[in-house]
Amino acid sequence: MTFGEKVRSCRQEKGLTQENLGERLGVSSQAVSKWENNESYPDAELLLPLANELDVSLDLLFGNARLTERDVLVAVADLVMREQSGDAGRPFELLRRIFWTVEAAMFGKFDPVPVGEGMSVIMDNRGFTEISCEPEAPFCAVFPEPEKGWGEAVGDGEAIWAVFVALGHPATTRAVLFLLRQRRGYLFEPTRLARELSIPSEELEGVTRDLETLGMVNGADVTINGEDKILYYYYPNERILPLFLFAKYVQYNACFHYQADNRDQPLIRP
Repeated sequence: MTFGEKVRSCRQEKGLTQENLGERLGVSSQAVSKWENNESYPDAELLLPLANELDVSLDLLFGNARLTERDVLVAVADLVMREQSGDAGRPFELLRRIFWTVEAAMFGKFDPVPVGEGMSVIMDNRGFTEISCEPEAPFCAVFPEPEKGWGEAVGDGEAIWAVFVALGHPATTRAVLFLLRQRRGYLFEPTRLARELSIPSEELEGVTRDLETLGMVNGADVTINGEDKILYYYYPNERILPLFLFAKYVQYNACFHYQADNRDQPLIRP
């Protein structure tokens, strides 16, 4: 792609007309047209302002193939820090766009903005990705396979079994969803769960034990007006929510933007 083609592509991606870009740089739309048609180049003092207006680096604008991984990482870090510091910044959405761009690049495409619903999955012997563009559940995750595989982390499944057993109780799942809607530090008695969620009193002890297994609450014995009680303090465990989202999409079979399964090894090595 020539310099002019890059200018045109970046300008269009920003939603700018030739006149808009010219006004921002103090030149005519005809001058911009000549740049894009490779009939002339901007004056040297306009190169950096041009790159800034188009939100690209001079290296990218001039097609410098010697761009290193460190160059890219520094640029990404700078972009994220600037987005994070802005009053209306949306750093998490920016991170998702960056990840989506990388996902598309693995298919040899430049696609910086995920449009519409759907999922994207890439799986081979080096790991796998999972990206959702579903409006109610946008997420992205990458799982690079460790040198020895995932087996060591998964173990014999006993610790995992405890989590799924806890969530396998309908009353516990209702309690988890109730707590996820509360702020950190929410203090409650188990009887509050019974009233709010119609949980039978004989199930409350099991529910609170499950919540402790899931790392969501800590119980403490207290005496209030001479009466001994157990109060529970809620800690938001953000890892529960991705678990719920992944469970929701385990059987997903609708629209896929990108999909590749080139893995010929088992997901957990023998």
